[in-house]
Amino acid sequence: MGSATRARLPESLEPGNDSFLVRGVAEILALLRGIRHAESLVTAYAGGAGEFFASTILAVDALPGEFLLEAGPGTVLPETAQMLTVVTFLDNVKVQFEAAMLGTVGHEGQRALRMRVPSRVLRLQRRESFRVETPPLRAPVCRIPADGGRPELEIRVADVSCGGIALALAPGDVRLEPGDILRGCLLELPGLTPIAVSIEARHADRPAKTPVAGLRTCGCRFVDLPGPAETQIQRYVSAVERERLRLRA
Repeated sequence: MGSATRARLPESLEPGNDSFLVRGVAEILALLRGIRHAESLVTAYAGGAGEFFASTILAVDALPGEFLLEAGPGTVLPETAQMLTVVTFLDNVKVQFEAAMLGTVGHEGQRALRMRVPSRVLRLQRRESFRVETPPLRAPVCRIPADGGRPELEIRVADVSCGGIALALAPGDVRLEPGDILRGCLLELPGLTPIAVSIEARHADRPAKTPVAGLRTCGCRFVDLPGPAETQIQRYVSAVERERLRLRA
């Protein structure tokens, strides 16, 4: 079984995954709309992992509390299953939920399944790897201390996770090579107390996702990040993601 196939298999809802559950109605609807807008392929499981079909979300809130799941001509629906486990990916994050089938309906010339909006969704964003792009108008900054003849630098942070940050470097800023370590930096996240961090350059000299000409990004990992600092960063990452979902709703 290939890694892509394994990735689409349902996760077990064990206690360790509780922190990844989304329960708010507005957030769940925003996730479903995001999946529909991205036209993400979903895999719907009925019973065991061997009974499944590929589909897409056609509409959300077609009726209050319902969404429509495509049931194309080749889709063989189980006769007895009342619940489907749906697995997909949105922004490279695994999303999984169980939803009740309420019947079939025609939708814009297609056959669709009427599905009840789930009460909870597993959004499997591992703290170390889940990374958010920072809002351009209120982006965090990383202050790199002066070194020799170089003055202190204030560098915009392009994205952030609990594992590291990406620096948006302009021509003339410090040039980093993979393996370079910068100690005594100060990470300033909007609304939070500045965090003392050490960072190691991992992926240097990539084009930045910005209209500003000449900017390059350097992906960095945190070195020996203390627990309280990780908590602050996770709080910021969660706040940015909640705002992004709110704007999608």
